[in-house]
Amino acid sequence: MVVTDLHDSQGCSGPIRSPHRVARNQKSSDGTTPNAMDKYLTEWLVHMGDRLEGTQRPTAKILQLLRESWIGGLLSLSLLMVSVAETLSPSEQPFIRRLSVRNAFPCCSSISAFIILTKRKDTILAAVRHARDAARVLCTPGETQTALTANVRWSRFLLWRLFPLYGVAVYVMVQVAMFYDTSSVNAWLRKYSEVEAFGLLKTPFEVASLACCMTSLYTVLFAELAIHNTTATLMEQLGRRLAYYRGCENTSRSVRLHVSLLAACRHANAMFGLFLPLYLLGHFALSMLSTVVAVRSSASGEVDLHALSCLPYLLVFFVPMCIAGQRVHDASYGLKDKAYAGPWLEENVQARRSRLLVMASCSRPANFTVPGVGTLDLPTCRKGFRLWFQFVQVLINLQ
Repeated sequence: MVVTDLHDSQGCSGPIRSPHRVARNQKSSDGTTPNAMDKYLTEWLVHMGDRLEGTQRPTAKILQLLRESWIGGLLSLSLLMVSVAETLSPSEQPFIRRLSVRNAFPCCSSISAFIILTKRKDTILAAVRHARDAARVLCTPGETQTALTANVRWSRFLLWRLFPLYGVAVYVMVQVAMFYDTSSVNAWLRKYSEVEAFGLLKTPFEVASLACCMTSLYTVLFAELAIHNTTATLMEQLGRRLAYYRGCENTSRSVRLHVSLLAACRHANAMFGLFLPLYLLGHFALSMLSTVVAVRSSASGEVDLHALSCLPYLLVFFVPMCIAGQRVHDASYGLKDKAYAGPWLEENVQARRSRLLVMASCSRPANFTVPGVGTLDLPTCRKGFRLWFQFVQVLINLQ
């Protein structure tokens, strides 16, 4: 890399690279040759239904129909009502009641996810756009581009491969358990339906409604993880820029990028609002109830596949959200040291003032903070695990 000192009319200096590399970076910044992070965030915009970014694939249209249409919301609400009816019915068997209770809590979370995806969709899209704008400017060769590409590969594997496979496995286990139940709702349908086939309509209803519930739940989780993880990665790249580049133009640009990334974090927090406690309630309750069933099944020798598949819900939803929130906090707080480590003595007063603005704003770093829950970070994750282990210990002592 060729680096020389270049003075502008304002007396500011900054490193420049060879003409070939400058041209390549200019292409990436203009969007004609997007970098890996830019492509990834643009794919998210298309997947979430932003018509300005392109046309969705048929699979994405089907997923959007399941998670955002009024049909999907009506099916999720109907499944919740059926689960509550089976739970409150005095003639139900213990297995049916346990199954209905375990289905009712995730249905409540799915309804909150449906409201988030429909009423606050513009907030989600705004957060992704802010992160993408910063990614386009932060496209630099060498280490920065490698770090961005590595983060995109890991995010795609986690959000588009690993978690969907687990979701499909849970869907199959739950659907099998619901197919073989002998609940009072099924008995009522078989008894009072004039046509016998009408009683069998509950099976396709459960298939469709459960698909809508799980699609909404996982889409909200994936959107939050994508926004916070990419924002944290971009903040780390911004710290490298502040520590390396000098000059009022580059420093002022870094300040604008920092403001854009902070805006992405604020929109990600506003995406949940007061719905986050309800969203997390279903996952906590399902994990706790599955723990109870798993402990009792181990004592009786029976195996409940539904409980075993839903047992790690705490690890799938709550823990990744806390890790993403901690990453955002660490990356935002680390900008202060990176800005301080920059070339102060080689800059003018305007550039130094811009660095001081970044350092002052990082004294209160960005967090994943939502009213009613607090800050989701590693200390909160440890508290949640402590409560879960104490609950398991109590169950074991009661056996």
